[in-house]
Amino acid sequence: MVSSKKILIISISSDIGTALAKYYISKGFSVAGTFRTHSDSLNELSQIGVTLFPCDLLDDNSTDSACKLLENWAGAWDALIFCPGNLDPISKFEDVEFSKWENSLKVNFIAPMRVVRKLLPSRNTSRQSVPTVLFFAGGGSNSAPILFSAYTVSKIALTKMCELLDAEQDDTKFVIIGPGWVRTKIHATTLAAGEEIG
Repeated sequence: MVSSKKILIISISSDIGTALAKYYISKGFSVAGTFRTHSDSLNELSQIGVTLFPCDLLDDNSTDSACKLLENWAGAWDALIFCPGNLDPISKFEDVEFSKWENSLKVNFIAPMRVVRKLLPSRNTSRQSVPTVLFFAGGGSNSAPILFSAYTVSKIALTKMCELLDAEQDDTKFVIIGPGWVRTKIHATTLAAGEEIG
């Protein structure tokens, strides 16, 4: 019997991460993921067989520890999916608290690259299917959405890095998709800002 594919989802408690976890479990795959804070979705995921590990992407030690746990759980992974996203700070660059701007870059770009670097050696290259790394892009690559500089710059960098990694790695697919506006928790920040950004 062939063992099921191993799917790793970073920030599995995001709305997109949770939906993907449910989908892959329904297809019979083994799924593990990381979370920063507890939520109702984690209880539901745990009940359907998803393995969960804590991970604060702003903390390198926490990120490295989570990578080790994921690697030990999977042995060799077939798909690595990134679902973190942080729109904050929503502000003009000159007005922003710079540490919050840096944190946004870390969550949206730097930490995902750290995870890729840590987990890439344990990808499963023994199957006929090619291991895949999936990212999600955000808006702004073809426009200048004011007040969202940290998020926009992070996602543009992520898009280019995905292209570079895909060119470097013959045995792994790197893919990035832009889902457009989806009513998820990440957009609650924008909706809450309301008139302030209108």
